[in-house]
Amino acid sequence: YSLANGLASDMVYSITEDKYGNIWMGTKEGASKLTVATGAIRNYTTNDGLGGNHIYRIFKDKKGLLWIGALGGNLCMYDGTTFKRYDESNGLKHRFILCINEDSKGNIWFGCYGGGLYKYDGKNFYNFNNKQGLNCESPFSIVTDAQDNIWMGTNHGIEKFDVAKNKFTLYGRNDGFMGVECNPNSACLDKVG
Repeated sequence: YSLANGLASDMVYSITEDKYGNIWMGTKEGASKLTVATGAIRNYTTNDGLGGNHIYRIFKDKKGLLWIGALGGNLCMYDGTTFKRYDESNGLKHRFILCINEDSKGNIWFGCYGGGLYKYDGKNFYNFNNKQGLNCESPFSIVTDAQDNIWMGTNHGIEKFDVAKNKFTLYGRNDGFMGVECNPNSACLDKVG
């Protein structure tokens, strides 16, 4: 699939399956939805309610809602029918959403370039930055483990947020992490945790 046969752009950053089996691709020029059964591609942009056109992450939560993060645009959520945008008026002060994940309690976590870590509990956004002990304010990837610790890949190593203890810990070369900078959305939790 490419621009030649209907994709919004050949630069694809994120791929996610929705609750209906459609494949969503976040591209540099909007979000493309592939209906697998027919092969039809439908593109979405800000004209359709998308929060931005440079889509860096699409994440499906446990309810089947799609969370769509844009670079320089607003975070939005797609319920299968409409897009809902989140911005400063909702408590989300940053517009460069790099990564998204969910914990076992249904909290949605966002990493924002230069904005740190956000938690959305379904009602409010809470920001964690260097004032709360976060070492790197640009998480590139987020994974939650079985204890609901938040693990972030950053440009300084791997950072763990122990939510229960409200404590951040940075792991780098001296701790055995041989990389320096993590690629965006390049971490996953496997079936054995």
